Amino acid sequence: MKVFKEYWWLFLIFLATTLVFILGYKGVMPELEWTDKPLDILGGLFAKLLIVGALLDQFIALFFPEEPSSVEQRKAAVIKLAHIKEKQEVVNKQLFDAKLNFDKEPRPLYDLNTLNSNLSSYITSKEVVANEIERIDSGRSKRVRMIAFGLGLILAITGITTLTDFIIMPNDSNMLLNHKILSYYDIVFTAAILSGGTSGIHQLSKVVKDSWMKS
Repeated sequence: MKVFKEYWWLFLIFLATTLVFILGYKGVMPELEWTDKPLDILGGLFAKLLIVGALLDQFIALFFPEEPSSVEQRKAAVIKLAHIKEKQEVVNKQLFDAKLNFDKEPRPLYDLNTLNSNLSSYITSKEVVANEIERIDSGRSKRVRMIAFGLGLILAITGITTLTDFIIMPNDSNMLLNHKILSYYDIVFTAAILSGGTSGIHQLSKVVKDSWMKS
């Protein structure tokens, strides 16, 4: 229930998008006609999504900025993590030298037990700080993705599409059932891609490229 209360506007947009297609349904189910130039469309599709995704990133960054408290917390955590990594590197070097000269020196310069204890302590501290940074980022990421998905639905219903780019759609406004269903899923799918911003589009591009190489 908390999700519904917090993101009621997103569900309202989603419901409105669904009603557009339910109320506009007419016709039967003819066969879909696929385009004969999928590679050309694929290149244009990724270019279009990258441009829209980049603009969406900038829009969210400008109108939905991160809270100053979160920014300060992340800065402090990042600085702390960098210091821990530096200390860990020093201990790793000391541990390496101690093991290398253990049999050569009558009195080792470093105590192995102390170094191992320090190293374990730094590793644990590093994990704690890394988890803290992830927690801060996840809270911001969840909010941004919800906002981006809502904006993506609006953009998709105005004509920014992905799946239907590969299908020859009817010219008239009275699309038939399978065209309507596909258009509806296209809107949701495109909004989901745009909600990831440019990073989500790069991930989709990588998946398509890997699948293409394997085939």
